[in-house]
Amino acid sequence: MTRKNTPSAVPSLVLSAALFTGLGAQAQPVPIYRNDFATRTSVGPTVFKDYTVPYLTGMLCSTNGTTPYSDQNAIQDGWVEGLNYVDLFARVLDSSGNPLACLCRDTTGRGYIRHPIGNVLSNGLVRYSGDLKPMRQWSGSSRNHLISLGYDRFMSVLTEDIEEYFKYQAPLMGFRSSDGTDTDIKFCAQNNNGTGDFVEYRHGTATVDTTHWYRFVAELDLSANSYTVEVYDMGTDQPTLETAMPASPIENFGGASCGFRMNLSAATGGLTTLGISAYGVKGGDDASTDIDLTARFDNLVIESKPDGAAVFTRIYANDFASRTITRAVPDPLEFGYANDTAALNGSYWYTPWDNLTRANKLEYPNGSILGSGMDGWIRRNTGNGELTVARTASDANMYASAWTYNGDNFISACQRIGNTLTNGMLQVTVEMNPPDKWYWATSRNLSIMIGDDTLYRGEKADSITNSYYHHYAARFGFSGTAYNDMRFVFYDGIGNLGATAVYGTATVDTDKWYRFIATLDLANATYDVNVYDMGTQHSINAETPETPVETFSGNFRRPIGDDNLTELQGISAISLAAYGMQGGYAGTNNVSGAAGFDNIVLTATLPEQEPVVIYRNPFSTRTYTNIMGNARHTPLAGAIDTFGSSQDDWVKRNNGGLSADITAANNNPHLRLSDNGLDHAYFMQELGADITRNVLLAQVDMRPPAYWTWNYHQAALYLGDDRYWQGNRNATLAFGKYYALCFGFESTDTSTDVWGVYPNVSIFATDGDGTGNYSNVLSAASIDIGHWYRFTAEIESAANTYAVKVYDMGTVQPTLDTPTPAQPVASLDGLRFKMNMRKTGDPEDRLNALSSFSIAGFGIRGSQLFPPEEQVLVDNLLFSVKRTGTMIRIQ
Repeated sequence: MTRKNTPSAVPSLVLSAALFTGLGAQAQPVPIYRNDFATRTSVGPTVFKDYTVPYLTGMLCSTNGTTPYSDQNAIQDGWVEGLNYVDLFARVLDSSGNPLACLCRDTTGRGYIRHPIGNVLSNGLVRYSGDLKPMRQWSGSSRNHLISLGYDRFMSVLTEDIEEYFKYQAPLMGFRSSDGTDTDIKFCAQNNNGTGDFVEYRHGTATVDTTHWYRFVAELDLSANSYTVEVYDMGTDQPTLETAMPASPIENFGGASCGFRMNLSAATGGLTTLGISAYGVKGGDDASTDIDLTARFDNLVIESKPDGAAVFTRIYANDFASRTITRAVPDPLEFGYANDTAALNGSYWYTPWDNLTRANKLEYPNGSILGSGMDGWIRRNTGNGELTVARTASDANMYASAWTYNGDNFISACQRIGNTLTNGMLQVTVEMNPPDKWYWATSRNLSIMIGDDTLYRGEKADSITNSYYHHYAARFGFSGTAYNDMRFVFYDGIGNLGATAVYGTATVDTDKWYRFIATLDLANATYDVNVYDMGTQHSINAETPETPVETFSGNFRRPIGDDNLTELQGISAISLAAYGMQGGYAGTNNVSGAAGFDNIVLTATLPEQEPVVIYRNPFSTRTYTNIMGNARHTPLAGAIDTFGSSQDDWVKRNNGGLSADITAANNNPHLRLSDNGLDHAYFMQELGADITRNVLLAQVDMRPPAYWTWNYHQAALYLGDDRYWQGNRNATLAFGKYYALCFGFESTDTSTDVWGVYPNVSIFATDGDGTGNYSNVLSAASIDIGHWYRFTAEIESAANTYAVKVYDMGTVQPTLDTPTPAQPVASLDGLRFKMNMRKTGDPEDRLNALSSFSIAGFGIRGSQLFPPEEQVLVDNLLFSVKRTGTMIRIQ
């Protein structure tokens, strides 16, 4: 893990009230928050804050567990449906002025509904209670009515977790049928062994009156991974949060402890999610047919007593009129970030019948990375051929088909491999199927090249001798000297940056696929190639035959070294090249005239280490893993609305999948925003203070992307109140209504250029009318791609105005202590808040304070194997308060 040196001034952030007041009287800015993504320091003091969201009658969540955030008219407060077998409706009902949650269905319904609790419970004791009213009878083959607590993965919305997420619960309690009949209703609690597997239900002996409400109270011992349950009869009237419990429970399951379904561990993280569930409900899709056949819930409460605490503190309360989360803010006052816990890796799913590259040809300007297509594949050189992800009719096996309409053309496509290897051994396995003959008199070749970033970037130092397509170590495949001459070929380096084509002697059957296995010795700049007859198209897992049909041995075209003109900077890219093929893919003309690539596997063996598969691509799902120690990172936040996998209580909001990772690249930790598709996200944190007056000074350093990849395009800092931080997606109460301002980078482009991207990058800031409406004010300043820019904002909260200045910090990533240049490149003055601060008599939608902020990104790509220039980098957050008015120094 790489950390920056914390400036000596940082400890002075923890200031006494007297000193703070004294400095205020002199109108000197006092830092209240600073973060260089090595360390975050806040002035405090730490206080317990309540965050409240009102609920509306109607739907509680979307009816799709895998896209739960898409329907803003259904979702409230981050509630999401379970992933599997869910066919019920979750509603907030209010017929008497006391709202409740109801799970119901016209036909038999079942499923989980889940909610983040806004805290992480990882030690000590936890008390969890909820009021449940049993249904009159069950409907269907499964019969239970439960509340539960679980971990981040219990909140998962990923399809791959459909059969796993429900295992990540700890306590489960409520009602069920013990004998599988519709009229048998018993109190119950699950007793499990902590592995995620279900073991048993314990059933109570007390009688359940289906006209009564019951309060279930579980006390969890997190160190023992166990809990006890008591059940109280609350009578026929629906209770409230503050309704007192009877003196004694009617059921306690003999006082025995029950085991968690999944034990708390470092892998699970703390408890972060609650669940309500029911199997066997009915009563109508809106509960209007028969309310007594529905599962009803109310007054969910969580209290925590961490290790060392004297008493329990309520941290969550939900009576479905409103939900209140209580959190200690800021806590702690200082936090050190991790940046090296995970290797860069990932997967990409290919789309059949789409092309790997864009149609546009890109050779100049040198090093340009515009125009990347599927999974970062980019067309180089001037060929008009195509590489299409094809699929065989017989077994749906996917592969890359290289083809042209007339045969007198070619294609060269490059991709990064997610590593830069400079020593050790690299084994390259690739399968190729040649065309039935050559169709071009000028050039005839089907090959793969292994090279460096110059190969990928299309760089040219001069017209020919140092062209990017000579920047390779190994090249092999098929070639010939006449239309019907089809031979294996190997390119042997000859020591003067050139290479000689060495032809094989074995007969090539153009109906067959051949597996080439190349072994590259990076230190000695030599490589061997064995070629195997694989017969017809097949899986990547097919065994390699024992005996090769052809073997080659020779030297790299260019060795690895420090001279970027005559030597490779490492092995970091591959190129698929096809010249003189024709035909097409399945369903087009002359399929046999096309060429095929498939089943690429790269296995690296670093000195004194075991072999690792670093790249695997059967053109259905591509995976890669970076094994270089200097390319590690740690995520900033976990899944949407959850805290268990987050650092420093950062939380991802809204419905996007954009990634935010802390990396120590260049030995200077910073935040990286990236994605491999078209997405967005808001990453939020509490400011640690409620700013209602005085001047707030905000600073952030950002490096913009080279271009944008989505019609929503932005990298910005937002400031809002507590409702903004809570991230409610509901259309009526949406968090996006509750911010004052934002500024950063966006694009003036309303449509893509010929490369399919939005190339303009401009400085912007919002200018509002104080009631929620705004427009973006853009600067005409020219942005240098690859430069860092420092944004500073002076915010007059009492006047609902602010101004932004932007400074060019150069190509070297700055630190918090890097001096700000004397002259800004852009100044945006006289800006007004989008939503004004609330004053006496103002509507409730006015802001209560400036108390939270977010780093938001839209249309940013650059992750996995896409060009890193597409990323946005963020660093050096600093918030300070400059007091205004007359102050008295207190000694």
